[in-house]
Amino acid sequence: MILLATRSAPSTLFIILLITAVVLPLSTIGAQNKTKTEEISKTSAQKKRNVGRSSAASMAVAAETTQNATLSKKEASHTFLDAPASDVLKELIREVQKNEQLYSDLKLTMTSVYEKLPKHVDVNKQNQSESEISIDLQGQKFCKHAKVKSHFWGAAFFGISPKPTESSSSGTTETINVFDGKTRRSFWKSDTSPTTIGEPRRVRSRGLISDEPPSLTNLARPHMFLLDSGCPKVPLSIYLKGIKAISAYPNPSYFSRDWVISVHILGDAEFKGLQCIKILIDTTLANGIRHNGWELWLAKDRNLIPVRNFSYTYRWSKEMPIAESTVDEWKEIRPGVWFPIKAHTDRYHSRTVKREGKQKLSWRMQYHVKSVLLDPPRITQDVFTKLEFPEGTPITVRNHGKVSTIKNEDKNSK
Repeated sequence: MILLATRSAPSTLFIILLITAVVLPLSTIGAQNKTKTEEISKTSAQKKRNVGRSSAASMAVAAETTQNATLSKKEASHTFLDAPASDVLKELIREVQKNEQLYSDLKLTMTSVYEKLPKHVDVNKQNQSESEISIDLQGQKFCKHAKVKSHFWGAAFFGISPKPTESSSSGTTETINVFDGKTRRSFWKSDTSPTTIGEPRRVRSRGLISDEPPSLTNLARPHMFLLDSGCPKVPLSIYLKGIKAISAYPNPSYFSRDWVISVHILGDAEFKGLQCIKILIDTTLANGIRHNGWELWLAKDRNLIPVRNFSYTYRWSKEMPIAESTVDEWKEIRPGVWFPIKAHTDRYHSRTVKREGKQKLSWRMQYHVKSVLLDPPRITQDVFTKLEFPEGTPITVRNHGKVSTIKNEDKNSK
């Protein structure tokens, strides 16, 4: 079973794998959230903009008159069982899905920067990484290329030595994934150089060709941009429909069929001048224990994309979020169609939240979308099919449940 949203501080031993998979954004159930109100100038309303605005406004009115579909935070925190979706929730899901279709084909480039906090006074002991990511998306087909540069330092006690042994490493990790709707091809390479004298540089690589569909990062889905780590990799509309819909989605990851996912509309709120619909996505494990929840603030004037996300892991606290994610800057990439350009996630130290009831920063992840283009006209199909493996790369082949390993000697995959 995979646990959701357990965003503890990354360890030295596993940090590179964590950061490669990450590019995260967590947060959720804000109980004591402070909101800031700013005036925002309104642009001209085009047809596609009205998709999110008018429907969201009508749903907000319906939510005010449908008490059974709306829970206060206190009531929501004591809700353990899933309930049939209300008409208001069903309408919200339909409108989210309608807006998601605006982003089905896109091309984007972005960066993410991870920093351990508070920063170490010695820059050589500061844990940090920077990722460069490019994504081409065409329906279910996609090509994702990520390159991560990282530096990590740690200290550990070994044997009876009274002093910890210090170690650090710097390096790059590169991953390429292409999927044409039928076949997945991927390549992974790690080049790490320990700073300890006498330890050798370590270079590893591997490839994969599989008929099993891969998971697509939620960073390619603006409605899931603040939920890239620790939750199913599916469209938000699928997530809101519950476990059955998630199970039916190709390789959603981060879920169990035994979980219960309940969704509740909490009401309206305002954040940075944006009118929002607050919803709570709650997860209960197979043993009946509530594990975590996400409180999403869907911006009515931003295609119902979450502008805020408060993340709770209930074993640490039911009242205080262990992480908070926020969209810091938007771009109207087409009349009435918005995309989060800058965002960040602050992760708090779990035990400090539990023991002291305080939020102490553990690390921060910042995201910056450099470019985004909807319906790009010149994506050739070989972008989703062609991946060249360097000579000597061990390649795992999965086909109809059978697994074999080959070594690419003198020719590339086709």
